[in-house]
This record gives sequence, C-alpha cells and structure tokens, in this order.
Amino acid sequence: MGAGGRAPSFPAIARMSSTTELSVTVFLRTSHAPMPNIMLSPEEISAVAKYIVSLKRGG
Repeated sequence: MGAGGRAPSFPAIARMSSTTELSVTVFLRTSHAPMPNIMLSPEEISAVAKYIVSLKRGG
C-alpha cells in the first residue's frame, strides 16, 4: 500500500528496484483479496506492464 492506505501510483511502482516487466505481469495475474480480480486480457496485461516499466526510463 502507498501513503494513506492507497495503492501506489504507476510512477512509484516503476521506481521500485524490484519492478520488472515480469514482476508486474505476475502481480496483475495474481489475486489480491479483498480487491476484485483484474479482468484484463494477456495482451492488456502485457501493455500495462510495458507501460509501467517504461516509466522507469522516464517514458
């Protein structure tokens, strides 16, 4: 969780040393109770993961 019990922003996730395209992909495919499952296609998950990782490079 981020500040105030909120999820961290995409730029904050990108700045984490553990963030890779694979780690974001696995996270998006994994359930996280009590949140509802994210209903994204494999292509959408890949696009989100690539976008977040691009922020690490200032993209």
